[in-house]
Amino acid sequence: MIFFTKILGLKLNFLFKKTKTTTKIRMSSQKSMIFLGEGGVGKTSLIRIMTGVDKRVERRYLAGNRLNVYKTDDYLIYDYPGQYKHNSLNLPTMPDICVIIYDRHTIQHTIHNWTKKMNDIGFTGKFVFVKNKSDIETRKSPNHIHGTFIVSAKTGHRLDYLKKYLFNL
Repeated sequence: MIFFTKILGLKLNFLFKKTKTTTKIRMSSQKSMIFLGEGGVGKTSLIRIMTGVDKRVERRYLAGNRLNVYKTDDYLIYDYPGQYKHNSLNLPTMPDICVIIYDRHTIQHTIHNWTKKMNDIGFTGKFVFVKNKSDIETRKSPNHIHGTFIVSAKTGHRLDYLKKYLFNL
């Protein structure tokens, strides 16, 4: 591989399967939350900005689904990629909090689909709804549901309120 990258200047990482050893990092006193939503609504950006954690702790592959895991002092945060929305949710543990992120384009079907998926697997925790990308609001944006946090990961608008709420549940 060094020959291809250094001498030929080719990036052939996709040809070589990387394997990582995963360890169980959940402790009994740790709470967990999962961030769900369509692809491109800003789930990972919100996680990284609110936690200050730039790199995931691990990546888990569960029944064909990729799940990125971030860790703070008190929480494990699962970042479920939106492109797997049609797959079944296979989670390592049942989260305490489910954060559903949507933007101006994905409100109705996002909330309905993800809450149904979580309820189908027996989720009994708290749902939190977050409308991201408030910095690009337009008149045609659909109304948000009552109790939704309206934030912008790009500008930091109202992220302090969301962070305070989530990490004090």
